[in-house]
Amino acid sequence: MNDDSRKRTTTDAGIPVPSDEFSLTVGPDGPILLQDHYLIEQMANFNRERIPERQPHAKGSGAFGRFEVTKGRQPIYQGRFVPAGRQDGHAGAFFNRRRR
Repeated sequence: MNDDSRKRTTTDAGIPVPSDEFSLTVGPDGPILLQDHYLIEQMANFNRERIPERQPHAKGSGAFGRFEVTKGRQPIYQGRFVPAGRQDGHAGAFFNRRRR
């Protein structure tokens, strides 16, 4: 099979790639260069790939009620915004990210 009969690998822009098996490195065992645009493009596509089994699912619950201060908290903090006997409406939400 000659090279012309095979379908050539191209970048996302349609530019032919000389090799999709090798990447540009500094020496035989050196680091990979960021000048290798095709490798960077392939890694970016891989990172954006959506895998349904690995999608996080938020599990949550909520509570509505009344918050009542039964004792003053002056020994703990100096603020007077929560005096004893005050009642306020309260809504709370609790979430947990889980993977299937």
